Amino acid sequence: MAKFDLIVRGGRVIDPAHAIDGVRDVAVKDGRIAQVAPRIAGTAARTVDARNRLVIPGMIDTHSHIYQHVTGDYGMNPDEVGVRSGVTAVVDQGGAAPLTIQGFRKFIKDPAATRVYAFVSNYLVGGLLGHRQGHQVSRGGWRLLALGYRDVAFGEGSIARHQGAGLRAHGPPLGGGERDGDRSRQRHRRRAAAPRSR
Repeated sequence: MAKFDLIVRGGRVIDPAHAIDGVRDVAVKDGRIAQVAPRIAGTAARTVDARNRLVIPGMIDTHSHIYQHVTGDYGMNPDEVGVRSGVTAVVDQGGAAPLTIQGFRKFIKDPAATRVYAFVSNYLVGGLLGHRQGHQVSRGGWRLLALGYRDVAFGEGSIARHQGAGLRAHGPPLGGGERDGDRSRQRHRRRAAAPRSR
């Protein structure tokens, strides 16, 4: 009688690559699928009752944001969205970049149980500063768009003046006190007063 490390019994196995869609047992030995059959005769160190459950090949998440603690609100733990969710491989979408790829490899890819791949951003630091959600606040008669990392001041009509100018939502932390807001207003006034080339 065969001895396996694991037998998953009685689950609905869906494996399109092998044209399987039915109730089967799945045996695992040395980290590999050893047998798939309607009923496997054998013993295992561990048996899982999968009745009324799906048993599928590991899924691949081709659009994830897993540069945790780096890409702001969107950086998730690769194993939480990976193997703990039935996903065996994840592809990060631009969180890492030329200047941050080594950190991504050391702190995200290497320790993860999930297989981790990445599309590398062509922006030198990638998603280093994250994508914070903005909200509007008001200080001293000026309307500000609070972007989490930088407060950009907008006076009357300044949005129209800046249209197409490529305002950036990313920047180094400035704090968030009134003094930083004052500096932001002063910068805006200097830019608004400077002659513009056509």
